[in-house]
Amino acid sequence: MKWEKSVENGLEYKQNLILLFTIVLVMISVSANRPLLMLPVGFFCIWILASWFLTKSLGKNLELSDDKRLIRIYQGEYGKCKMVFRNESAIPYIGGFIGFSTNQKIESLKFRTTSTAHKTFYRVPIFISGKSEAVITFPFYAKERGVIRITNIEFFFPHLLTFHDVLLRFKKIYGTEIVVYPKPIPVGGIENFPYIQIGNQTSRFSPFEDTMKLQGTKEYSSSDPFNRIHWKASAKEQKLQSKLFERDHHVSWAIMINVAQKSRIGNVYISPNTEKYISQAAYLCQVIIKQGFPVALYINSKGLGARPYVLESGTGIEHLKKIMEYLARFDESTEIMDIGKMLEWVDYKSGPANLIAIIGEVSQECSLIINKWDREGRKILHVVDTENGSYLTEIKNERFYKNVK
Repeated sequence: MKWEKSVENGLEYKQNLILLFTIVLVMISVSANRPLLMLPVGFFCIWILASWFLTKSLGKNLELSDDKRLIRIYQGEYGKCKMVFRNESAIPYIGGFIGFSTNQKIESLKFRTTSTAHKTFYRVPIFISGKSEAVITFPFYAKERGVIRITNIEFFFPHLLTFHDVLLRFKKIYGTEIVVYPKPIPVGGIENFPYIQIGNQTSRFSPFEDTMKLQGTKEYSSSDPFNRIHWKASAKEQKLQSKLFERDHHVSWAIMINVAQKSRIGNVYISPNTEKYISQAAYLCQVIIKQGFPVALYINSKGLGARPYVLESGTGIEHLKKIMEYLARFDESTEIMDIGKMLEWVDYKSGPANLIAIIGEVSQECSLIINKWDREGRKILHVVDTENGSYLTEIKNERFYKNVK
């Protein structure tokens, strides 16, 4: 049985009282030879049996459809959730209402009753006739990003014979889940990256190089990095030679969100701008997926095995859905990882993409990895907030890059 039943105090007392009264009437009828008194005795007996049978039957054949269902909606939009009740018995449920609660990430002024610090409670009137189906529609407004489940489902209604209040509590986990996607915040400059089309061929005009594919050498110039010198070729030619690598036509993105903020004494805590960072990441991913490029997502929140919150690289509309749901499900109460350690983890485990966008603070701990990626020819970008909005810029063009260096 999916329902836990409880009946208002006093029903059993009333039944016992009527039973006692019936016994007294039987005794009087027999001793005084008054057969007409057996009529109310029969009525009371029928009432007691019917009341007992009805109480036992309530909720047994009442089904609440709890199939797993996902309702996706963006923050700031209106949505609807339907709850389907099926009554397989002939007993009707009259004058009742359904009560339930949600967190405060959504709201519905139509059915709201009370609110606490973390939950809002609702009551929806309902009538379910025998052998029928009833559907209630719960309209709501998506206030905040996150995941919402309908909990504490209860069915209140009066007993048909005794008029006592009956309460049925739904014991299972209701399968419907509401996922509120973050509302994307535009970030300027994303249209300037990348400069080429997607592919995995080599090209002499690509801005990226594959350091694993040596193409040849050229005469060294003062603008060439020191680590590009090809010492064997220089010895052979008796003058300095620089390495030439094949140009890589492949483009991939990595969006890294730093939700941490450090205090002056070095304590790490969740940034008050976390929601803004997540909304900026949502916008960047939308544009990148629309352009047709693969994108991976990283958040410096500790997951399983001391790893950050990671969504592997992918493309297409299905991957965008995964990204939006991934962002929606991010929980700010999880343990935070230092941004520098996350960058080290990404570099060690899989290596980053060739276009890297960092959202949030960039601290001194990032310097070694950022410089390493810069030497490898990767573009490291940063989302900068100004009075006129947010925009992407190469991190080496920012003032604090000298400190990071």
